[in-house]
Amino acid sequence: MIRQQREKLLEGPKITVYVGSDAVKGIYKRAAMASSSVLNEHFTNYPRSVEYRFEQGSVSPLSVKHLLVT
Repeated sequence: MIRQQREKLLEGPKITVYVGSDAVKGIYKRAAMASSSVLNEHFTNYPRSVEYRFEQGSVSPLSVKHLLVT
C-alpha cells in the first residue's frame, strides 16, 4: 500500500477487542480488518459491530495492543 492508502486505515470508527475479560480499546476498525483475516471476516459479516471477543488464552492482549494500537 502506498502511504495515502495506509493513512486511510487510521480513519473511521474504532473498535474494542476483548481477550477474555481484558479489553484493548481504541483500535481503528479498518486497520484491524486489514491486519487480521479473523477480524476482517467478523466485521464484514457484522458491519455495525464495534467489538470482537477472543477466548482467554487464545491470543495475548499485549500482542493485540502492540499490533493494532501501537
